[in-house]
Amino acid sequence: MWEDAQREVLRHGIHYVHWKILWYVSVANRYSNTVQGLVKFLAQTKGSISQSLQVLERRGLIERHRDETDRRVVRLSITEDGAAILTEMENASRVRAAAGLLDAHRASAAVDALTELLRNFQMLNCAATFGVCSTCTMFETEGDALRCAATGDLLSASDSVQLCRHHTFAR
Repeated sequence: MWEDAQREVLRHGIHYVHWKILWYVSVANRYSNTVQGLVKFLAQTKGSISQSLQVLERRGLIERHRDETDRRVVRLSITEDGAAILTEMENASRVRAAAGLLDAHRASAAVDALTELLRNFQMLNCAATFGVCSTCTMFETEGDALRCAATGDLLSASDSVQLCRHHTFAR
């Protein structure tokens, strides 16, 4: 699997870490689509991430812009070209193809088992969980409204299915 992933990213002229950055930026919510969130997610230094961001920005795969309310915060967004590379790589994924051969019950069981394995790994390593808002202990519903109890903010439907750095799995 690793060789397939390496071959695919190199075919696009990027490195594996660049693919991870593109993927993260494409799924991160408004609390997480920052340089600081990316550094925390990848558990790397700001310096090494900054170099990778420069490469991706020069290639036109991501954009950096200052937050409108807090000018100290640098937000990241994926460009159409960056999203196209991710889509192409996802479509070429042998893991996705192999998973598609599972029946619905086995696929669901595999997702559950892998999610639990990841949670356990993160817990044992005291790692940040970075999960989808709707699976967080701080996710609240009030009628049709969705809210993050950590920030007190209302969430959109798209926010609730994106990756958040404030995420906490229920134990």
